[in-house]
Amino acid sequence: MVAIGEAATPRRPRPYPRLRRWPSNLAIVALNTGLLRVVFPATAVSLALIGERQHWGLFNHTPIARWFAVIATVVFFDLAVYLQHVMFHAVPALWRVHRMHHADLDFDVSTGARFHPIEIALSMLIKFALVVTLGAPAVGVLIFEVALNATSMFNHGNIRLPLRLDRYLRWLLVTPDMHRVHHSIVVGETNSNFGFNLPWWDRLLGTYRDQPAAGHDLMTIGIEQFRNARELRLDRMLLQPFRGRRPIRDHVEERSMNKRGASYRLMLVVALLAAIGYAVLHRNLIDASLLERELGRFGRLAPIVFVIVYALGTVLFLPGSVMTIGGGAMFGPLWGTLWNLTGATIGATLAFMIARHVASDWVAARAGKELGRLMRGVEEEGWRFVALVRLVPLFPFNLVNYVFGLTQIRLSQYVVASFLCMAPGAFAYTYVGYAGRQAVSE
Repeated sequence: MVAIGEAATPRRPRPYPRLRRWPSNLAIVALNTGLLRVVFPATAVSLALIGERQHWGLFNHTPIARWFAVIATVVFFDLAVYLQHVMFHAVPALWRVHRMHHADLDFDVSTGARFHPIEIALSMLIKFALVVTLGAPAVGVLIFEVALNATSMFNHGNIRLPLRLDRYLRWLLVTPDMHRVHHSIVVGETNSNFGFNLPWWDRLLGTYRDQPAAGHDLMTIGIEQFRNARELRLDRMLLQPFRGRRPIRDHVEERSMNKRGASYRLMLVVALLAAIGYAVLHRNLIDASLLERELGRFGRLAPIVFVIVYALGTVLFLPGSVMTIGGGAMFGPLWGTLWNLTGATIGATLAFMIARHVASDWVAARAGKELGRLMRGVEEEGWRFVALVRLVPLFPFNLVNYVFGLTQIRLSQYVVASFLCMAPGAFAYTYVGYAGRQAVSE
């Protein structure tokens, strides 16, 4: 329907014929569909069905009406997608993945499905975490998934809506004219209008921009880095996250730290501190036997859920030793080490990126002489310092992850050094859990 509307009443002239762009954009859809089927044994909806039977999450332990839980699921998921979208623009490593969506040289319905496989996988993991945490009803998840796909096609459509209709409609839905601003080559416009379904988050959180400065007819679609028509080929699209001469932080450095950015960071810090406080106050409820019993309900999905829980626990300062011992008891010394190490590395990376996005520039601007000298020394050592801290764990693991994010150590060095140098300790704790489980069963 959207494609028919584009042909009947196009909003802008088409700079490239469909045959130049659509084969690659549709091929990426097929690739992503196959990836999800191979990598993930369940969809968000099927996971929600399992959660309803097993009584997972907040809604399954709260006396609320089912209709309210369904509506709350749709709203919470939409807010999560908005925040995820903001983070994919704000965090340099995530922007490298997401920019393939913005590198399209035109804006039409096929752009709405043009996402890198890495982004699709990360988005699925975030949805899994929301389903398990909220105890989201399957009907609510299904409604959200259908709405997200439909509105993504609609708001990327090159459709001309009557101006009065667009003005009223964008109070309820993200319209094509509203979202087209987000695909402008102008960085300040790219970092606005992040919503997909509901437009409220942009208005409430200060990221709403009414119109592009150049107007819809004259604005340039895309990003500066990939302007050649060769970039429309599938092979070049898939390699875009790993290409480019510009430093990975350029996109973030071009954004001014204005009042809207400060408000968003403050909101993120408050939410994170509240979640950490809640988790710390209830950390006595986390033990290896409880973890094994609860995760046993997931069957084949248990490793994926375990990795997600471990990663979130790392961000929220939950005791990693308990998680690691539980992983050894559930999955054995080899697979347990792999899942423990994966969860710990993902969690450490999330904490690192949160700290870097929220406070690294603030700390750098206000660091005194002594602190500045210390940070420069750490940054000069780079991966070697990370390796030392991981191999000789004298400092609290959860806290160090955030501290590293305040430095300018490269993310790639941090991730690789953490994964490799945490391996000995991960194996030791995992084996303790495995040996304890064997002793109990004998």
